[in-house]
Amino acid sequence: MLSKNKSKENLTNYIDAMSGVETITAHLIAHAFKLLGVCEDKDVDYLSLPVIDSKKDLFLACISILEKEGLLLTENAEGCYRFRAGSIMSMKALAEFKAGLTERCPAIEGHIALLLQCAKSLSSVIAGKVDGLQVLFPQGSSDWVAATYQGNALQDDLSEEVARQVIVALGKQTAPDYVPKALEIGAGTCATTRRVMKAMALSGVSAELHVTDIALALVNDAERSLAEPYPFASFMVLDIEDPDCDKLAAIGQYDVIYAANVLHATSSIRPVINNIVKLLRPGGVVIINELTAFSIFATVTFGLTDGWWLFKDDKRIEYSPLISSNVWEELLREAGFNEVYHYFPESEQGNYTRQSVISSHLDGNR
Repeated sequence: MLSKNKSKENLTNYIDAMSGVETITAHLIAHAFKLLGVCEDKDVDYLSLPVIDSKKDLFLACISILEKEGLLLTENAEGCYRFRAGSIMSMKALAEFKAGLTERCPAIEGHIALLLQCAKSLSSVIAGKVDGLQVLFPQGSSDWVAATYQGNALQDDLSEEVARQVIVALGKQTAPDYVPKALEIGAGTCATTRRVMKAMALSGVSAELHVTDIALALVNDAERSLAEPYPFASFMVLDIEDPDCDKLAAIGQYDVIYAANVLHATSSIRPVINNIVKLLRPGGVVIINELTAFSIFATVTFGLTDGWWLFKDDKRIEYSPLISSNVWEELLREAGFNEVYHYFPESEQGNYTRQSVISSHLDGNR
């Protein structure tokens, strides 16, 4: 196990490197927009660019990024764009910058690989020539995405905290002959699932874990790889947005429900939280690991998919489906949760607040 100081150092290096990845991503967006027709020497009308209706949100998010990064001018004419002269790093310069980042922090190589895979198709996705889901998951493979979790000091820290909180919550259930239950929403590639399972196995807590995802293929993959080593786990499909209350009630109630990097991928967050309430026992704990600030990298990778833009409510950070820490707290309190706790990873530069683990107890009188 790493010492606390070494963990802080690794986390600091990772955070610094990811800041550089954000810069690279913004410049790769600019190169993609050159292929769409934006240039330095003349104004280009937005309406003349090849943007399909289903990708307008992605397009406008990219425009916002280019403006904030100082790469794009819009003051010449309403609805027209041109690049700021000399502002865009060449592909050679970007490659040198990337090499420096990966040398200092090899853990970001998975992020860079996924980014390059997505950025090269960004203009084609916006123009409707390529399916963004196929870019992110070629032939249905999650390997590109899964690689971003390997050696990821930030996600390791956050997943460890989720696992710790799950064990604490389950351990408080001490009634005779009672077997507490935990539910994971949106297990995906099971990066957090594995942490929780390992912690449960080592803790000696006698409990059940129900692992779910909306995608049957991901549920089947999880069951194939994890059912045998962790016999206390079961696997099922669950759509947490399902309005069918009877179907949700049939699943049962849980002592703890956790979700990592998934609840933002919903059309409206209030019904999701209400369904979580229905699935929790009075006094039960919800644990949510989520990005809580805008991410350029996430926009160009996960933002290629329609699922990133599912949201219809007004609780999201501008140009993204993400929700700020303050809004998460507001929503949980509104739904009947008590004191809301925020865990922020601690680096050498202080608390990292762009992603956090948010947890709270449901009012025991409900």
